[in-house]
Amino acid sequence: MSRTRYATNLICLMLTIAGGVSSVQAVQDETVDTKTFSAQPEARRVLDRALQAMGGAEARARIESTRANARISVGQTSSSYEILTRRPGAFLVRQRIQGLGEMEIGCDGTTAWRSDPPDGRLTAMPRKQAAEALQSFDFQALLRDMDQRFPGASLEEPKEIDEVMCDHVELTDGSNDISAYFDQTTGLLKAFDVRGREARPMLRRVTIESWSTPGTSEFLWAKKLRIKQPGAQLQAEYRSVTFNDVAESTFELPIGITPVPEDSPASSEKSSSQKSETEPAGP
Repeated sequence: MSRTRYATNLICLMLTIAGGVSSVQAVQDETVDTKTFSAQPEARRVLDRALQAMGGAEARARIESTRANARISVGQTSSSYEILTRRPGAFLVRQRIQGLGEMEIGCDGTTAWRSDPPDGRLTAMPRKQAAEALQSFDFQALLRDMDQRFPGASLEEPKEIDEVMCDHVELTDGSNDISAYFDQTTGLLKAFDVRGREARPMLRRVTIESWSTPGTSEFLWAKKLRIKQPGAQLQAEYRSVTFNDVAESTFELPIGITPVPEDSPASSEKSSSQKSETEPAGP
C-alpha cells in the first residue's frame, strides 16, 4: 500500500461511526425500507433531550452551512482537515497529510471531484460516492442528526462510561447497529459503540471527552474524541466548528472538471471503476 493511500485510509478509519454507516448507504437505499423501524417513546425522549442540549431542533434547522477544522493523531502520525458544507449538497473536504501534501474531495451540489497528493491531480468523482466520503469525515453532522439517521431506537439498561452514568439507547437503520450512551446529567452523547454482526460483536468505541462551551456558538459540537478499535487508538481534536459562514461561491468547480448531469451513464461507469480507490477503509 502506498504512503498516500495509507494516510488517506487512516483518516477515514478515524471517523469511525460515519465510515461504518456510509460504506453501506448505497446498498441500504436499495434493500432496506427504513419505514419499518420506529423509535420507542422512551428512547425518543433521550434523543430529543440530546438534541435540545446541543441547541435544539430549530437551531439545527437554521444551519445552512458549516465549517469545521480538526486534527487527528495515531501515535506519531497526524493529519489536519477542514470540512465545508452548504445546503443543498455542496461540500469540500480538505485533508493535509503529514509529509505528503493535501487531498481534496468536493462537490458543487451536482458535480464532484477529488485531487490527491503529491501533485494535486484533479479527477472527476461520482457524486454519490463523494457524498459517502463526506459522511466518513463529517462526524459533527452525525451527532446533530443522529435522531434522523437511525429510525430504529430502543432504551436499554443504563451504563457507566468513564465514571459517568449514561442512558443507553440502541440505534439501527437496518444495516448498522449503534449502542449510544447519553450523559444522564447533561443529556449529551458521551460515547457510542459501532457494533458488527455475527462473529464481530464490536468494531470500535468512540468516547467524547469534551464538548464546546455553551453560549459560544448557536449549536454545541464535540471538541475532543477518543476512538478505540482493534489494533489502534486514535485521538481527534476539533479546533473550531462554525455555522452559516460559508459562501456558495466556495464550491465552484475547479478548472479542468466538466459538469456532469446527475445520474448520467458516465457517472455510473466511474462509480464502478473508481470504487476501490475512493471507498473509505474498512475496520
